[in-house]
Amino acid sequence: MNCTFPPLCRDFAGPIVMKFWRDQRSPEKMIPELARTALDGFELSLSLPKRAARLLKQMERGQLEFNINYEGLRQFANQMEKMTNRLAMAIILAAVIIALRIVMVIYHPSTWQAFGEYLFFFAFISSLGFGAWLMWSIWQSGKN
Repeated sequence: MNCTFPPLCRDFAGPIVMKFWRDQRSPEKMIPELARTALDGFELSLSLPKRAARLLKQMERGQLEFNINYEGLRQFANQMEKMTNRLAMAIILAAVIIALRIVMVIYHPSTWQAFGEYLFFFAFISSLGFGAWLMWSIWQSGKN
């Protein structure tokens, strides 16, 4: 055995490596394995064109589906959904406050004066409560 490592290699590891090589990589062991591999490759070469054609047909018809389950992506999608919901609620809140102000300035019938003030007061307090809840939920989500 020609070993360039220290004497420990020749004395200890050399016989073990040689025995492994004879037992596992001998021609008697490798020829059946090579035959199996060649047979598998041949069978694959026969079925591969049909499989590729079937796959291409599914792609052309739009019937090809991929299912990807990535937990990090699901968590990111949930966070994005919460964020867009809060943004939508904030936009609605701003629109309600602006609409209330426009109604009080432009549409100001004298017969609805008392009723309009109560309606405006109720809507304004509701908007403030909704805004406070929105801010609290955003603050709470930042803690997680």
